Amino acid sequence: MGKRIFVLIFIFISLISNVFGQKIFRDGYVVNIKGDTLGGLVHYFEGSKVPQKIVFKRFDIATPRVYTPLDLVAFGYKNGNHFESQIINGDRILVECFVKGEISLYANGNRIYVEKEGLDLIEISKDNINIESGKNFSSFLDLLRYLTSDVKDIVVPTDLPFDPTSISNLIAEYNKAGNKPYLSYHRKFDEGLLNESLYSTRSRNQSIGFTTGIKRANASYGVNERSFTGFDHKSVSNSISLGAFYNYQISRTTSNLALQIELLFSKNSFMVYQMFEKSFPKETFYLDVLTNQTRISTPVTLVYTYPLGKVQPYANFGFSYNILLKEKGTEYLDVLKSTNDIYTYLVDETSYNRGRDRIRFILGIGAKYRITHNAFVVAGLNTETILSFAGLGLAPSPRITATDSFKFKYVHSPTVELSRKSPIITLRIGFGLDL
Repeated sequence: MGKRIFVLIFIFISLISNVFGQKIFRDGYVVNIKGDTLGGLVHYFEGSKVPQKIVFKRFDIATPRVYTPLDLVAFGYKNGNHFESQIINGDRILVECFVKGEISLYANGNRIYVEKEGLDLIEISKDNINIESGKNFSSFLDLLRYLTSDVKDIVVPTDLPFDPTSISNLIAEYNKAGNKPYLSYHRKFDEGLLNESLYSTRSRNQSIGFTTGIKRANASYGVNERSFTGFDHKSVSNSISLGAFYNYQISRTTSNLALQIELLFSKNSFMVYQMFEKSFPKETFYLDVLTNQTRISTPVTLVYTYPLGKVQPYANFGFSYNILLKEKGTEYLDVLKSTNDIYTYLVDETSYNRGRDRIRFILGIGAKYRITHNAFVVAGLNTETILSFAGLGLAPSPRITATDSFKFKYVHSPTVELSRKSPIITLRIGFGLDL
């Protein structure tokens, strides 16, 4: 058993170990130093700091190429942000372009740059700004008033925040009021549309996360022997599980189909009281089972997701391989004979078999809710049914039973198998990240 557990954990870690090196791509373009515009997939980054190397692919499975500021005039994302290669303090670097016009605005992290036709690129700060023409300005507001003074309708607010987004609105207003041709690039994306774009380009084709599940259910049982009648039963099972999942988008033609692998540890408590009768010879059976289990399971499912912006319903189907790590409990069988004598049997490991390794089929539904374009929470319901490889007596016969079962026997009796007829339904919640 120890070897199997080690193999399962090793396989799961191997599957997710390479995801942290994966890059995220979006539809975009690069403009090389020859002035050629190439459409394709551009490495997507988050934050205001512009990387000085970008990765570009013409299509999904093409060989990536790395571009530096010396190789580029510009790059950007389709319907999104635009970046240019500029010479600043003698070095060529990549900066984000917020507005391109008679007055242009750029930024890289907390550094903001402004450029006007006929003037060199100026790095602006909150105060004490010197430009090459020899003019000095006590604040960035004074500099902006100077640069926009040729358009009378432009008023620089005294409370204008010192950030590129706020300043870009003023620069765009200047270009528009002066009938200057301009382009405004920086914009905030709708998270749902951004996520759909990332999936359509297979940019975010992997995700990992943590999940937990809980169930508490009453159950009904039936017995396999036709000679048994008069059932009276009570069963309560509780289970809580915790683990991790790895999700990989497997289809190149659709972004909706993915393979998900989980590694779960669960604690289960199980109580059954079962009474049934046998007509010949007349006997009445009273079975009491109280047990606690620790299990490890590896669900493998196909997940079909329908993207609807932030909310993404899904359905999943697959199987789970379960290993019983530890079990502690007591199982008693009282047999009332026709002579009114009662015989009590302790159902031990040699006669009691709940199934140490078991394959379960899984069918579930749920939904993801995107917190950001790369983070999400998930909630769903899973129902399980068991594929058992143990038949009655000594002859194994693979078949689908109900959703849970256990077998027992007592002195001079055939093997009796009780099968749980009510479904096993688990509520699962989790948190994940696209990589």
